[in-house]
Amino acid sequence: MTAYSRSAFIGLLTATVLLTTACSDVSFAPEAVKAPEESQKTPDSPGAPVPPPVVVTPPPVVTPPPVVVTPPAEVDKTLSENFVFNEDSEAKVDILFIVDNSFSMKESQKKLGDRLENFVTSLGKIDWQIGITTTDTAADQGNLVPFNGLGTHILTKDSPGYVQEFKNTVVRSETGSSDERPIEALYRAIAKHNSSNSGFFRSTADLAVIVLTDEDERSGGGAGAMNPMTAINAFASTFGVKKSITGFGLMIQPGDSACKSKQGLDGRYGTFIAMLAQLTSGVTGSICSDDYSQTLESIGKRIREVSVAFDLTKAPNEATVQVSLQPFDAGIKWSVSGKTVKFNKAPAKGTKIKITYLPK
Repeated sequence: MTAYSRSAFIGLLTATVLLTTACSDVSFAPEAVKAPEESQKTPDSPGAPVPPPVVVTPPPVVTPPPVVVTPPAEVDKTLSENFVFNEDSEAKVDILFIVDNSFSMKESQKKLGDRLENFVTSLGKIDWQIGITTTDTAADQGNLVPFNGLGTHILTKDSPGYVQEFKNTVVRSETGSSDERPIEALYRAIAKHNSSNSGFFRSTADLAVIVLTDEDERSGGGAGAMNPMTAINAFASTFGVKKSITGFGLMIQPGDSACKSKQGLDGRYGTFIAMLAQLTSGVTGSICSDDYSQTLESIGKRIREVSVAFDLTKAPNEATVQVSLQPFDAGIKWSVSGKTVKFNKAPAKGTKIKITYLPK
């Protein structure tokens, strides 16, 4: 190849390269240069890209824990008290002797006086006191008679020479009315509990009434004779449930014709006296007995039985009272009187007693 030819070839090749370069596409990165149309579009322009929706996530709902209101614990107000029965009851009893002082009664009065010591021994350690009135309501009117030598109308175990004082006083020096009224005498004695008989009817003591007579109310229990329920109701209205009353009798027992004959023309069955005892769960004995020891001991035992009582520290709601005994005794019944629980009879010695209740 000639020099000319080589130069011409090189020139042609260079021109071809330049021409190729000039005709090639020029591309730009999209980020660097935007087409004029796209750079002028707004979100509302047709064909504009739709921006993604803005999602606002709400904060989580926090549920508060439930409020549990716990009521205050109920306070158990039940009270429980324990006792042991030792037969040496601390019960109190006021003993009213209503003595027939008519002319036929001197021997019976003496027999009663001779056996007082047996009687008080049968009472055990009961806190007793004794008063005496007569069946002559026209003269004594239910007033307690004074004990000779003591200057008082109340006799207690602390009274000096109380056995002899009782003997001297129960044998009456006067001759009283033959119109005997023992039930009326009881009624009048109760009515004077705050006057002439003050101090005898203790608020915390039960009442035992022992009638000694060879006749009945108003001698024969006829028209005008006071019914025992009249005196019992008077007692209840005066003292309420704080005290109990029990009647006893040494008299001609209804139906005992032999004793009635022995007492002679003045003898009468003690029907109203027996009724008083029956209505109040008492006992009776015969005035014709040569020795009153057995009857008085029976009366003393019964007084101890009806005087079995337990004082609580607070007055109970009666409907809530429960009593348990160890050992159990199905024969024992009980009642509530104020703050006191009373038994109908004495349990066995050493019995453990539990009383539960709600106070008022």
